[in-house]
Amino acid sequence: SKKYLRRWRTKAAIAHIGVSILSSAVTTIIAAIPLTQTNIQPFAKFGEIVAINTSVSILYTLTGATAFLCLFAPAYFTNSVKSSSIAFAIVGGVLGAITLMLFIISKCGVSIPGPNGHNLFS
Repeated sequence: SKKYLRRWRTKAAIAHIGVSILSSAVTTIIAAIPLTQTNIQPFAKFGEIVAINTSVSILYTLTGATAFLCLFAPAYFTNSVKSSSIAFAIVGGVLGAITLMLFIISKCGVSIPGPNGHNLFS
């Protein structure tokens, strides 16, 4: 059935790439630990943020995302130009809608700072 096929595909994906995901997370956390011990405050804060973010991300990836894949992933999937185009269009539409929403909010008088500190839409 589709339920068991989803489970099998999820287990196969985690068995195939799970070790690489976990290894990269562990090395990132280990690399961030010396940053947390420095006297330079921006580096110390950055090290804390990287370590916490990586820890939470790996926890979610190996628990929550895996469970969602078991429940909602397509049981049968063949990669095609059509499916990739549809996914690209959906992602583009969502990002465009978010950008439009932020633009409308900024035109209503709400200040949305950009990366340089000035208004995002000026």
